[in-house]
Amino acid sequence: DLNSTGFESEARGKVKTRASSSRETLEIEADKLRSNAQYLVVVDGFSLGTVTTEDNGSFKLSLSSENGTLPPQVRPVSNIQRVDVFDSQVRLVLTGGPPS
Repeated sequence: DLNSTGFESEARGKVKTRASSSRETLEIEADKLRSNAQYLVVVDGFSLGTVTTEDNGSFKLSLSSENGTLPPQVRPVSNIQRVDVFDSQVRLVLTGGPPS
């Protein structure tokens, strides 16, 4: 689970990984963030880039080795130790790890 650091006290999120012999996936979800706002997602110090929340303040980032969206820097997903989400002012709003 991703836990709020206090900047957006209601914020919460979760991280899911899946791995098989042929494919790996990483899913990062968050909600109760600011609506239509940009957030930076960082996995073990590697930036996955920015996501923009929906009107309801949520986002879902789905990456897969199958379609080439999962960067090699975060593989194997079974080794992921930490996921951080920063707001546009680079304040850490969600943090957690390792994924379930």
